[in-house]
Amino acid sequence: MSKSTGQNGNKKSAMLNHMKLYLDDNLDKPVKLRQLSAMFNFTPKHLDGLFQEWQGKGIHAYLIEQRMEKAIR
Repeated sequence: MSKSTGQNGNKKSAMLNHMKLYLDDNLDKPVKLRQLSAMFNFTPKHLDGLFQEWQGKGIHAYLIEQRMEKAIR
């Protein structure tokens, strides 16, 4: 792995962690994929794909799961 690849991976990981924190902090609000993708400067499809690679589920599925877990608590 080259140094630049590692740095890019770290940036992507940091961005995805930041996005997950944003999602978790806004579970009680409507979150639009289009607005989220604009915040992180990706197309909606690309952002959802990156998130799915990272979490094993898309953003919408993640939000539903987290909202259900919050409702149970």
